[in-house]
Amino acid sequence: MRIRVILYNGDANASIPINYNYTLTSVIYKILKRNSLDYSNCPPDRVKEKARSSFKMFTFSQLCFDTYRIEEERINFDKGSIEWYVSSPIKNFLVQLAGRIVDSKALFISGVRLEIDKVETLKDVNFSEEVRFTTISPITVTINKDSAITNPQYIRYTDQGFAEAVRNNLIKKYKQIHNAEPKNKTLSFAFDEDYVKKKAGKIQKKISFMSMQVIGYLAPFKVKGSPELIKVGYDAGFGEKGNMGFGMVKEIDRLI
Repeated sequence: MRIRVILYNGDANASIPINYNYTLTSVIYKILKRNSLDYSNCPPDRVKEKARSSFKMFTFSQLCFDTYRIEEERINFDKGSIEWYVSSPIKNFLVQLAGRIVDSKALFISGVRLEIDKVETLKDVNFSEEVRFTTISPITVTINKDSAITNPQYIRYTDQGFAEAVRNNLIKKYKQIHNAEPKNKTLSFAFDEDYVKKKAGKIQKKISFMSMQVIGYLAPFKVKGSPELIKVGYDAGFGEKGNMGFGMVKEIDRLI
């Protein structure tokens, strides 16, 4: 499930840092901390009330501006609408988050006031065994098992282990969400070769998140295999660090 947040900027010369993921993550966690969101439809081993600040089963998109300019590590933009998507497999969390965003009237992103124009709950979807997506935030995976490592080793999209790391992460998320093993664990993943060639292989995006330099990739891709794992990727993000604004996608078309 996902929501679309439509923001409005009334400043003719607004500007935010190019690395704004931490700010957006903070917006969500401040809402979680400030409000006792009801996770009554979640098993207690998945979401504990005392651990609201460590809840990670969501992802979000990059900000989608009408027009913008990048100058000196900043994004400059004029008056107009901005779209932001947030997704989670935990429906109750997302519904209540949407309500809290509406109640807040405005979001402050690096000192810029963005009015809440509209928050829409988008129709939930299920998937076939073969789907084409495109990224709306970068996909990132690492070879490090210890999540406390601040400078992990990132897997390049050209490395043989990239697709397998994406699959393993989806299996891990599925088990966290459903407290069970997926019936079908098969999944192939491949970025669109024509798009990558068109971009001369330049699909990497590096984002500073506090002390971390996160390396991810933005490109259309195709997945084939378990519909339940594909659904997890759509709801919770493909790859790691979804709660930091990585791995969100939108569907292009279904191939089967």
